[in-house]
Amino acid sequence: MDNLPIIKKLNEIIGTDDLEGNCLYKHFSNFELRKGDDIARLRRNLVKLGEINNSVLEVGFNGGHSSALMGSNNPKMEFLLFDIGRWDYTQRCIDYFKTIFKVEYIKGNSNKTLPIYNATKTYDLIHIDGGHGVVTCENDIRNCKKFAGEDTLLLVDDANFKRLRDLLDKMVAEEFLEEIEMECLGLETTKFHRLFQYC
Repeated sequence: MDNLPIIKKLNEIIGTDDLEGNCLYKHFSNFELRKGDDIARLRRNLVKLGEINNSVLEVGFNGGHSSALMGSNNPKMEFLLFDIGRWDYTQRCIDYFKTIFKVEYIKGNSNKTLPIYNATKTYDLIHIDGGHGVVTCENDIRNCKKFAGEDTLLLVDDANFKRLRDLLDKMVAEEFLEEIEMECLGLETTKFHRLFQYC
């Protein structure tokens, strides 16, 4: 999937900058592709979710590779993107995204920007892929609820980390989240992703 035109353009924009690890590439690896069945399923799920949803709120844009997969087969996709903006390439990739999609970008720590953002609409899909600390991830999930409608899907990345797995289990037990089986939407099970709806 890294041969898609949108991915090729992002990689060209990032150039020789050190790229933080993502759904396609190993951390600071000069675009060395991550391999394995689980990560391949994750990538196919992102494409599929983009085909069945028209609006995405994403926490953690980085270089835009996850968003690119979601938008690859859906030119009508609309994005609301929250990212801390740590890397110079993030803004350049956002600028490119704005030439092909409807995009709003909120720069800053999501634990600060999400609570004060005035949510005027709901999104079909919320993708949590920001900070991987328990407090940050929990705040992101809770703060995104105001963007969720009755049918909004919540996709949480890096659910293979035990601390995040335990957090998600706790939020299900509290009946804040309800887990959705991937297969129900024609998606593939992968250790990296878990899918929910807000209760």
